[in-house]
Amino acid sequence: MRLVADAARLSVECGAKVLKLQYPGSAEASAAVTEAAAGVPWAVLSAGVDHETFIKQVEIAVANGAGGAMAGRSLWKDSLAVSSETREQLLTTRALPRLHELEAVVDGTLVAS
Repeated sequence: MRLVADAARLSVECGAKVLKLQYPGSAEASAAVTEAAAGVPWAVLSAGVDHETFIKQVEIAVANGAGGAMAGRSLWKDSLAVSSETREQLLTTRALPRLHELEAVVDGTLVAS
């Protein structure tokens, strides 16, 4: 996805100090984003994809120069339309472990399967 790399390049030319970008689509595209970012750190957004997909995307992006990830819906989206009791249970038993898994992938201590 050359569009993401081009957006990174333009953002850096305009003075961006950090970039949060959608997953560019592949290892090669992630490397192109890193090159286009010219030393400006970038993080991949979850963009609402399922958690397993996001973890794989983050692993690929980080291996090719991304500095991290910005997660939201991939962690907690299934906790929205439920009762408060169920929400608390899901946030504790599902979202929190997902956050720890994401942290391990970014830190390089866990390889996604």
